[in-house]
Amino acid sequence: MSSRLAVPPNAASACLGVFCLLLIVTAAKVVNRLFLSPFRKLPGPILAKLTGGWLLCVDLAGRRAMKVHELHEKYGSVVQLGPNELSFSSAESIDIIYGTGTRFRKAPMYMTMGRPGVLHLSDPAAHRERRRLLNHAFSKQHLDDMEPEFRNSVKKMVARMERQGGEALDMKHWFKMYTLDNAGKAFLGATFGGLDSDESPRYVKDFDLFLLAWAFKSTFPIPAWFVQKIPHPKIKFVFDAEARIYQYGIDRFNEYIEKYGRVSQRRDLLTKMIGRKENDPDALADSDIAVEISNLCFAATDTTGTALVYLFWELARNPHLAERLRSELADLPLVDGVIQHQSVSNVPFLEALIMEGLRAYPPLPSGLLREAPVGGCAIDGIYVPQGTIASTHTWTTHHSPEYFPHPDKFDPSRWLEGNVCEGMKKLWMPFSKGPRNCMGRTMGLFEMKILIATLVRRFHITIDDTMRDDAMDITDHFLLIPKGDKCLLRFTPI
Repeated sequence: MSSRLAVPPNAASACLGVFCLLLIVTAAKVVNRLFLSPFRKLPGPILAKLTGGWLLCVDLAGRRAMKVHELHEKYGSVVQLGPNELSFSSAESIDIIYGTGTRFRKAPMYMTMGRPGVLHLSDPAAHRERRRLLNHAFSKQHLDDMEPEFRNSVKKMVARMERQGGEALDMKHWFKMYTLDNAGKAFLGATFGGLDSDESPRYVKDFDLFLLAWAFKSTFPIPAWFVQKIPHPKIKFVFDAEARIYQYGIDRFNEYIEKYGRVSQRRDLLTKMIGRKENDPDALADSDIAVEISNLCFAATDTTGTALVYLFWELARNPHLAERLRSELADLPLVDGVIQHQSVSNVPFLEALIMEGLRAYPPLPSGLLREAPVGGCAIDGIYVPQGTIASTHTWTTHHSPEYFPHPDKFDPSRWLEGNVCEGMKKLWMPFSKGPRNCMGRTMGLFEMKILIATLVRRFHITIDDTMRDDAMDITDHFLLIPKGDKCLLRFTPI
């Protein structure tokens, strides 16, 4: 008798049938995507017509922003990135995809990024109502009320630099701590203590782990599902980061209620949101408030911190720019060592410097994905069917040689009066556009102005000798991140 197991004829036939069926289905998809798709004549990599998977390795390497930019330079204002994904780079696409009255909705993939809140809501009406409940945090009145707290953060930064005695500081870390503590004060009524310690708060470390886990889950959903099932404490610790972040928000919320009650004279966002509950049927539940606070702390920290890192890097590389700004600030009063926001709310070169920093280094460098509406629409003369994922590529619009001559040159003067054209304004979109633009724009600019003005006025800024030439090359991990993951600068008191 043979020791080998015989395969029943019926089983062999079934396996062959399944294989043939899969082969036919695959062949049909290939034929459809290459020859029948409405995008079959659009430019882009041939692989993009078959699968979006070709971008996975690009994403993992942090090169999406630059790769898509290279494709736009090669093919023009529209590029196919996947069987159902298009990237645009025109002013018209910005208006249609993001502008006022847009029918595009946030892409489904964002729903996997944390717990549902204003940053995730796809339905326009629900998003509009949720945003209405949060707008107070970014009003002029609230920011004016928060200025003493923000100025206190600036004073802590100055004190640390003075203690450092001209030795290098990793400003990628410290600018993040600055914006984190300001977010804590504005939204929770208490800082995270980031500027008071040499160690990052656990909250920050958990946010970094959360982004890592989210990137893995959104890029490789099936493998991620299996990895999450592995009973290893380190794996569990990474994937549990999201739960710890939101638990932190719940704990701070409960501490706030215990300390101040539901009705108080405080002016932070929590008091405003909690106080609505007694007389507003649309007010958020406590659990929703805790989620929104956690989401806002994240959104307000990394983006502004990233913008500050690259802006100060350019000031250190171009000392003549720092000197020019310093001359404009020379006559402004220092109040307790810090320049007040009112004094710098309209300093032309400071405004131009920030505009150029956000143009050259947008914190979210790739396109923000949107889903085409029912009935589809036309963009740049191309029909975009319902359900198509579309975006305008921020890095490409910001580096358009037509509107930004020598786009790789850091040149704030392009934003000074007399140099700005309408096309520049339309293509400049670091805060996105339309009804889903960045809620925290006013707060971010407020923080940036008082910090930049004070540090430039009080310190000479230079690059540490140990920084490699390519250390500040950009990588795109949803957020713009320096390749070397640090920015070592020296601040020498004037």
